[in-house]
Amino acid sequence: MVAAATTALPERALAGHNFDYRYAWLRDQTFAGRASALIGRYDLLDYAVAFLTERVLADGDRLSPAYTVDGDPVPDQEELGYLAGYPGAPPRVGNWVRGQFQLDVLGETLLLAVAGRHDRLDQASWQALELTARITGKRWREPDSGIWELPPRQWTHSKLICVAGLRAAAGVASGGQAGRWLALADAILADVAAHGQHPSGRWQRAYDDGRVDAALLFPGIRGAAPAGDARTEASRRAILAELECDGYLYRFRPDSRPLGTPRERSCSAVSRPRWPPGRPATSWGRTGGSSGAGPPAARRASSPRSTTCSSGSCARTCPRRSCTR
Repeated sequence: MVAAATTALPERALAGHNFDYRYAWLRDQTFAGRASALIGRYDLLDYAVAFLTERVLADGDRLSPAYTVDGDPVPDQEELGYLAGYPGAPPRVGNWVRGQFQLDVLGETLLLAVAGRHDRLDQASWQALELTARITGKRWREPDSGIWELPPRQWTHSKLICVAGLRAAAGVASGGQAGRWLALADAILADVAAHGQHPSGRWQRAYDDGRVDAALLFPGIRGAAPAGDARTEASRRAILAELECDGYLYRFRPDSRPLGTPRERSCSAVSRPRWPPGRPATSWGRTGGSSGAGPPAARRASSPRSTTCSSGSCARTCPRRSCTR
């Protein structure tokens, strides 16, 4: 599964963010594999497991966040100066993600241990699972670029996803192996609790960044902490309070500026989104390439209708009452 079938379609016009996503991100393969297991499409689960198994066994601790559909390295990024791009950005091919370390990819790979519950892990897949756990134990203390492909830091989400992955893998292992993986998960969680927990009781974005991040919704869903953990609920509430605006859930607030820009539309006056039938309640997208520059993009998750904010109820999330459509 590739992230996109096209290249150089921008996140927004005139922002200079055109990137090539015609590649297979390992994280996306695990998302698709677990979803396939839930609906009983074990053939698709097998494809995801096989792709990750081949890459882990071939590359080990040099594992890349993304590959071509054939499992080859993603080519370096370059601009096609001889072609006209969408307004504001030249077309690009390739992606510099190939040189990044994204710790959460290890945790997501371990989460594919769900295949073991359906007896879908062969000997090679078990070897890949064991190797991934060893690499996690070796590298979890290192700064990484995280899910949003930003400059390396101690990202809280990355470490918590490793906790979730180790617990999932231990659930299909036995004896001493399961005990070792659970002990490693406990050690990582203790470190995150000491350095990545905000004084208010929620998880914070990074060890040196007390802000919230939409990615922090994932660890609670994945099982990084026990059901009912107060930090999970506190994080969810803080994320909705800080990053939700009129049906958008932004990835993170990059600085003190509003989530949107003054030239864009005003927020709708809603205290809770009124979701149309069949639409998801929250959504956020991937940042472009590895740039980490500019305001984060968001994807539409609510009704296309909007009204000018008259009550000021969204001022807490949009200080200038503007957000991105």
